[in-house]
Amino acid sequence: MAVAFADGSGTDARYVVGCDGAHSRVRKLLGVTFDGETEAEQQMVCGDVEITPGVLDRDVWHQWFDEDGAVMLCPIPGTRTGWWYQSGPERDAEGRALAPSLEGFRRLFARHTRLPAGHLTGAALLSTYRVNVRMADRYRVGRVLLAGDATHVHAIAGGLGMNTGIQDAFNLGWKLAQVLRGRAGDELLDTYEEERLPVAAWTLDLTSERLRATLEAIRKPGGGLDTAVTPSTTGLDRGYRWSSLARPGGHGGVRSGDRAPDAPCADAGTGAPTRLFRVLAGPHITVLGFGPGTEHTLREAAAAHGDTVRTVRVYDAGNTPEAPLPGALHDRDGHARTAYGVAGDTVVVIRPDNHVGLISDADGHGAALRYLDVLDGAREADRMWGGRHGGRHRQRLIECPDGDRPGGHAARSVA
Repeated sequence: MAVAFADGSGTDARYVVGCDGAHSRVRKLLGVTFDGETEAEQQMVCGDVEITPGVLDRDVWHQWFDEDGAVMLCPIPGTRTGWWYQSGPERDAEGRALAPSLEGFRRLFARHTRLPAGHLTGAALLSTYRVNVRMADRYRVGRVLLAGDATHVHAIAGGLGMNTGIQDAFNLGWKLAQVLRGRAGDELLDTYEEERLPVAAWTLDLTSERLRATLEAIRKPGGGLDTAVTPSTTGLDRGYRWSSLARPGGHGGVRSGDRAPDAPCADAGTGAPTRLFRVLAGPHITVLGFGPGTEHTLREAAAAHGDTVRTVRVYDAGNTPEAPLPGALHDRDGHARTAYGVAGDTVVVIRPDNHVGLISDADGHGAALRYLDVLDGAREADRMWGGRHGGRHRQRLIECPDGDRPGGHAARSVA
């Protein structure tokens, strides 16, 4: 596929990923819709400002709210006097918002903080922010994919924008790498939209609700931006249980498609303390084997998949042999078993993006190996999907249980 750049240069590429923001040129060229709404009256003026040293404590984020508006100042790390500035805009006699300016920032600063305007000594990178709540109806058109703000924009409440974009890239990155290496069929890329579009819809709904809650809270004494933060805004409880890559099964509270839990453990060979997340980190697929009955599966997985798959035997307390398997872990206090809710011999396959793909008892030896072939074997992947393309996988989002799939915007977007 030939790609032409704005400067007249070009290149050939097998795939193109448009990460070019909310005004994405790539998305527009593809004809992908970006449905939603813009709240024109919900505006902020923003910029980087300089504040006289010593006037404000640089260890905290300052915020002033009153019936006329607000000013928020966050210290910029690595500077003595730099602050990130946010405020409601100045308005003219007819109530129209005015463009941001140094003098306007000074007037707003003095009005809301009751500090002398002259303490705000400079302003740069001035901009106006308007609340947009929009998402793309597709993440893939043939060999072109979209990610980040090119696929979803939403209220800033909860601070989920950057995290959501990074998670898009993490989800797509390992799948694209497998396809480019010939280790998976092209259809694996369809699961990117299948998994990430519902998460974007959930994010739009959550951030809109958190914005409403915050605007209500700041009207009362003591209310502030902390209202936007809830356990859900961490995003750590989001998984892909509805995905065609998630196999039925699981133990305790962890199921296929969930984010893989962490746990403290030790290197079985040296006794040095470590954590599961250190073992999972990297571009590989991880296979955890709990119990002696899993060792056959671990050996076959390593032989069939080489360095694409990292196999890890997890020994229980008191059961570590004198010569443990290479790379093995010692689950001294049972934290790993507890985290995954496993009791007997169990195999856990974890994707490169740290989501659980499969949890299988040791007698499901064949199921674990077949699943690894789906993630790391193009011929098996072709048989799994049957060569299907297009929108069929999007219908799956509507059919899966409500408890497993985020609702709201997703249902409207994929129907």
